[in-house]
Amino acid sequence: QWIADEVRQHHDVHVNKVRPSLDESIYKPSSSPDKTGQVVISAMIRPQTPRRGAARTMVLLSHLKKQFKDNINIRLFGCESSNPEWQSLHQDFDYINYGILNRVDVAELLKQSTIFIDLSDYQAFGRTGFEAMACGCIPVLPMKGGATEFATDQVNALLVDTFNVEDVLSKITPLIENPVKRIEMRLNCIESSMQYSKLDAAQSELKVLHQNAIKWKLLNNTKYN
Repeated sequence: QWIADEVRQHHDVHVNKVRPSLDESIYKPSSSPDKTGQVVISAMIRPQTPRRGAARTMVLLSHLKKQFKDNINIRLFGCESSNPEWQSLHQDFDYINYGILNRVDVAELLKQSTIFIDLSDYQAFGRTGFEAMACGCIPVLPMKGGATEFATDQVNALLVDTFNVEDVLSKITPLIENPVKRIEMRLNCIESSMQYSKLDAAQSELKVLHQNAIKWKLLNNTKYN
């Protein structure tokens, strides 16, 4: 809906919103969740896209690693370590970088993760965060944009001011420290994602096409009458 509103506001063009979909065959919870008790934090770091907030994400992860040490495990993807833009980022902490992944590999990483962090300037929708929820991984998402369509702060996600690292830290820290809250939010994530099937999305598209076909027919009949 945020995208539709932005198009209407800035271009005075009406666009029809259809329901988002999720490939449930790929994005689903792991059948064997991690039992080590270690919190796995994943993030997409893509410095070649400035609005993705790669630099501040790495700063945040550095703070978290210093605070929680071996109690957290950081796993990154989205850019190869050999990329000069990657090498220019703040990275004084231990992490694993998986580089550029296809969607199946992203899903596998999210299934193994406890928390997924997206510190983009904004997200028109926030698909990776949405997919993380389906994998039973709690997303941290920008409050600016359209993530509120599926994400509710402290229920199935954390919605944060992505330009304020201190604000993000203040929200993530209690979650890392509270395993009961993590389990509760993980279950809410999975339940929320189940509301967005491919069938529902296809039906919403058919509804828009049907409505517009009726309008076209009425306009066409009026014209030739």
